[in-house]
Amino acid sequence: MNTLGPDRILFGSGYPYRRFRDVLGDVKCVDGSDEVDNIDKEMIMMNNAIELFKYHGFRINENLST
Repeated sequence: MNTLGPDRILFGSGYPYRRFRDVLGDVKCVDGSDEVDNIDKEMIMMNNAIELFKYHGFRINENLST
């Protein structure tokens, strides 16, 4: 994250093949995750993917974007 910046990182998971609850548990146990501020976490967990989908022409429900 220090090299690329939070705006160039996407979180990937096995969802929907894994339970969402398990995916969130994996994220919470990552070393150093407490030191990442909430804005950067939102970018990595959701907002960067939304922007990527929009770039490729996907229509995104406005309730998802921030």
